Amino acid sequence: MSQTSKTSRIPKRLREGSRTCSECRRRKVRCAYGPDSAGECARCLARGIRCIVPKPRGTDDASEERKTLRERVADLELLVESLSREKKDIARSAAPIVTARDDVTAENSDDDLAELTRHAPLVAALEASQDTGDFHPHAGRNVHFQKSGSTREDAICDQLRAALPSYDELRQCFSGDTRWWDFWHIKTFGADAAYENLPQFLERTYTTGTPIEVGYLVSSYGRHNAAEASQYLPIVDHVVLANDLFASTLDGLLLTVFHAKVYLDVGQPRRAFLCNRHGISLAQIMNLHRNYSNSPRRSAAWWTLYLGDRFLSVLLGLPYAISDDSFVVTYADDTSQVGHATYPFAIRLGLLTSRVIDQVQSRKGPKFSDILDIDDELASLANSMTRNWWDHNIPVDAYSTDMNELRERLICQAQYFLTRTYLHLPYLLKTPTSHLYVSSRLTAIDSAKDLLKRYLALRSHVNDNPIFDCQSLDFVGFMASVILVVGSLCDGGTPLSPDDIDLINKTVNVLQVLAGNRVNHLSRQCHKSLAALLVLAHLDNSLSSAAPSRITIPFFGTLYVTSERQSRSDSTRTSGQHSIPSDYTSRHPNTSIGNIHDSDRNRQSPTIAYEGIYRFDSDMDCAQDELGTVAESFGFMTDLDQDWESFFNSNIQ
Repeated sequence: MSQTSKTSRIPKRLREGSRTCSECRRRKVRCAYGPDSAGECARCLARGIRCIVPKPRGTDDASEERKTLRERVADLELLVESLSREKKDIARSAAPIVTARDDVTAENSDDDLAELTRHAPLVAALEASQDTGDFHPHAGRNVHFQKSGSTREDAICDQLRAALPSYDELRQCFSGDTRWWDFWHIKTFGADAAYENLPQFLERTYTTGTPIEVGYLVSSYGRHNAAEASQYLPIVDHVVLANDLFASTLDGLLLTVFHAKVYLDVGQPRRAFLCNRHGISLAQIMNLHRNYSNSPRRSAAWWTLYLGDRFLSVLLGLPYAISDDSFVVTYADDTSQVGHATYPFAIRLGLLTSRVIDQVQSRKGPKFSDILDIDDELASLANSMTRNWWDHNIPVDAYSTDMNELRERLICQAQYFLTRTYLHLPYLLKTPTSHLYVSSRLTAIDSAKDLLKRYLALRSHVNDNPIFDCQSLDFVGFMASVILVVGSLCDGGTPLSPDDIDLINKTVNVLQVLAGNRVNHLSRQCHKSLAALLVLAHLDNSLSSAAPSRITIPFFGTLYVTSERQSRSDSTRTSGQHSIPSDYTSRHPNTSIGNIHDSDRNRQSPTIAYEGIYRFDSDMDCAQDELGTVAESFGFMTDLDQDWESFFNSNIQ
């Protein structure tokens, strides 16, 4: 046979097989088609199942099998995007009324879920294999916000409004000092971003707002009514933020950021930590840590959650939520268009704070060489800012615009010195066997002094208005005072200078004034514990009997103070007898260091032992194992604004 005949031969057509559905083929029976079956197998119709006829194998099937996994995933992603667009078009055509703000909210919600789907192609492929009606779990949520009937969202809004007082009472409450609301918007979104003041926001959203917007109102009222904050703030947690339908959107994350800030303002940093941790966990599920740079709002939400997580982890001595290696750090090109959380200084400080937490939380303990490396980088970060930027003095004729910049600058400085103090805190009470340990101790004390100066500046008033009204800030100033006193009482410690004594006395006075406010319970606890510690510094035998020898501070550590050196086992054995007397501050309301003479100090020097960092023996074992064993008064949600003795001397059986 010639070569020409071989090439011109037409390949034999293969038999395509019988037209038998999959179910009949599995049962090894022949399909039966009736005259009115419309192409459906009569046997399948009788069984009540869907008739699936295998597609004839064509030339494209062979090429389909030769595709790589990457090519198949790309095809699936294209299919998912097309289905998502179809669902969006159907939802938009079905919506009876669409306002401008609702359209933006719906678009943000769909974009968030579409972005999540694109980064999980295999999961999307499994969902796409089902019916199209089950593909998108939240596909119709942009319709729910616009329906005028009794919907689920309307019921949630009614539940939130039922917890609030009347509209007139809210309007009267929000007509007062609401500059904290303005500062939060400037801090989060930047000075150039447009926003509504709180009365305007109330007027627009009280009757027609979404659950997220009404959640802002409940959280804001809880901040203004701090005495009943524990009654209003949990409603937002349980009704709005616990619902992933609302919380897993960009607007929901911003509400989480706002709600955590309110918890800090009312003196509940533990609840702020839980709220912020919930938000940053949702942000990771939404893949926000990888695409936050797509828009200024995404960037504001991500960096505020990130920096809040780092600050609260240091404050409470807990591990952070996400490693810095899990995302790429992208700085904003134009800082005038973004909030303070996206500034390079704040981001770099947050990254260094992560390394400080790693050292403190290390199971093997901090490594001194790593601490020195981190301290060098902190010093380099400080040198990157001008000398004027580090000025903490309050100008007498400051305008409101200048106060916003000054307030944020003081907050950044306080976070810087708090981070540096905690970096060197493990070596504060170490035996000075090396000059390096002495240097680390001095750095911790100097940083505590600088932290106290920023605390006093933030707690000062301009035109009878506080510069920064945040109750959790009092705990930061209290800890700085404790570190300063501890550094002077430990072995080899340097006696307090007159300037140091003046700083501590000013802090005591500020805490005492704030403790007089019936809604500032955190300041009352800080003042009581600091006063007990300062009595020992007085070395007055008439007061030493009333002062405890064991002072335990939640989320900080335990101080053992005695006039003579005792073993820690003895102190631990008698710890139940050394609680702070409840009437202690009433008997000694104006406790301060006053005049401490060196001769008195040398005559009887107390010995202090610090057990930390962040170690406190809270009796929570049974609460971890069983439900219902914790007394209702204890609440399992004890925070720093409650009695500190409940952390350690609870009546849990």
